[in-house]
Amino acid sequence: MVEIECPHCDEDIELDDGVYGSFDCPLCGEEFEWDSPSIWTADNFVKWGYRSGLAVFLFGIVSAILLWTTEGIRNCKPASGYLYKIPEPLECGGGLVVFILGGFFAVCILILPAIVHLLRKINAKIKQLTSQGQ
Repeated sequence: MVEIECPHCDEDIELDDGVYGSFDCPLCGEEFEWDSPSIWTADNFVKWGYRSGLAVFLFGIVSAILLWTTEGIRNCKPASGYLYKIPEPLECGGGLVVFILGGFFAVCILILPAIVHLLRKINAKIKQLTSQGQ
């Protein structure tokens, strides 16, 4: 059994598994549609977005620690043998660069699901306010 919420009266309704289409709510009598749930619903997007963001962040931390153990935290030996001067952050060890880039990408990945979650809350509040006004 699948338990869904009626979009009109906000009461819980039980439907059989695998049944989709138009239904009448047994409580309020209004008609509503129940479609096949998508794999990429907003809830799944938020859940997997947070998980992937945390995974990228943890990967960045582990990579930085491994690089720091092999080359030192700030391996700032002057670069020799290069035709051009390497910018300052890049010549002071790859561990620091990996840590900064990993943190940046993790924050970018974590922001998108947070925005989706916030927009869903705003949408639910708007629906609640418009249904109260009718």
